[in-house]
Amino acid sequence: MMQFYLMREGLRDFYGKYALYLTPVLRFVTALTGLLLMDWNMGYAGRLGSIPVILGVALICGFLPWGGMTMVLGACLLYQFLAVSVEVFVIGLVMFFFIWIMHMVLLPESRFAVVLIPILFCFDVPYVVPILVALGGTLTGIFPVSFGVAVYYLIRTVIDSASVLTGGGTLNMLQRFLQVLTALRDNKVMYVMLAAFAAMYLIVYLIRQMSVDYSRMIGIVTGTVTGALVLLLGELALQIDFRTLSITSIVVGTLLSGVIAAILDFFIFAVDYNRTEYVQFEDDDYYYYVKAVPKIAVTAPDKQVKKINTRTAKRPQPEHTGRREVPTDEFWK
Repeated sequence: MMQFYLMREGLRDFYGKYALYLTPVLRFVTALTGLLLMDWNMGYAGRLGSIPVILGVALICGFLPWGGMTMVLGACLLYQFLAVSVEVFVIGLVMFFFIWIMHMVLLPESRFAVVLIPILFCFDVPYVVPILVALGGTLTGIFPVSFGVAVYYLIRTVIDSASVLTGGGTLNMLQRFLQVLTALRDNKVMYVMLAAFAAMYLIVYLIRQMSVDYSRMIGIVTGTVTGALVLLLGELALQIDFRTLSITSIVVGTLLSGVIAAILDFFIFAVDYNRTEYVQFEDDDYYYYVKAVPKIAVTAPDKQVKKINTRTAKRPQPEHTGRREVPTDEFWK
């Protein structure tokens, strides 16, 4: 276990030393992944599909804060919607207006959830986002998580209805507008996902605040199991087609998300419950009972290698006294 703690401290020190360079790289990779997935799954706006444009936009996002990157990716998504129809563009514009209000006024610390959830849906591990946001955020963090789910299913609705929405004069503007809203309203999978994400967030958030040992790990495990159960029960209750939301993807996705969340939490937050201390003190108005849990801080052992030079000892030479030693056989002659 000590090796894991040493690796953790090494990575934390490395990131702290080079955070000025690593953070823009992380935002660049996130934006690049989002733009590539947007082009592969949609690709309605041809100008955004070229590699130089994608790299240029991702590079700009790398030097912006998370909120600025969210707005840039949102603008690219709206441009894709506009290439499909004006009605989809209006619906997306209204949704992103509420997201912008939420970011600027209410929840500036959880803005990355709206970007990461649609991206991680493509890898079947979006459940890691509500767990991580609940571990480090406030109760209001449930709103950006829900908006992220809504943005993803709006994208899926546009992809599934693109042939109808771009079908020329078969539908008028009002009919196309109602087509998108009806598809969103009748999307049972979206409702199940919203319920699962909300349940996971609330369970992890409430358990994380409890004054029990290993509360964060208990919250991760309980939230993961709760999310899987809500998805399975919702699928059965609403009679959702298993081909749309398979049991295998639910179990594997939630389990893998829980493992990822536990690993990330280990590198972010690690304490030693074996050295927990309880402190009691008072002032003029209150008695205070404090539970102090020390953080785990491990330093790598300082190994000093001493070089030892080995020398071959010389045999002492006999001293010369000026007299010649006479051999024994010669002496007796």
